[in-house]
Amino acid sequence: MDLIPLFIHALFLTIICECLVLSLLIRKSYLKICVVILLINCVTNPAINYLYLIHDIPLFLLESGVVVCEIYPLKLAFYLAIKDAILYSILLNACSYCMGYFIFTFL
Repeated sequence: MDLIPLFIHALFLTIICECLVLSLLIRKSYLKICVVILLINCVTNPAINYLYLIHDIPLFLLESGVVVCEIYPLKLAFYLAIKDAILYSILLNACSYCMGYFIFTFL
C-alpha cells in the first residue's frame, strides 16, 4: 500500500480544519492564518504520520509533541499570550484529530 496519498490527504484535511477553527478563534487575515497553518503543518503532519505508521510511537505522545511544537509559531505569528497559544494549539490539534478519526474510520 502506497502511503504517500494517505499522507497528502491527511495533510490537506488537517490544514483545512485548522484554518477554519483558527479563523473562528482569532479575527486576523484569513490568508495569514492559512499560510501560518500551512507552514506549521507541512513540518508536523508528515512527521507525525511517518513516526506513527513506521515507528509505531504512541499517538498521544506524538500529538503532545505537535501541540508543544505549534505553541511558539502561533504565539509569534499572531502576537498571542502564551496561555492563548497553548489553548489554541490544543484546540486545533483536537479538532483535526477528531475530524481525521471520524473520516478515516468511516472510509
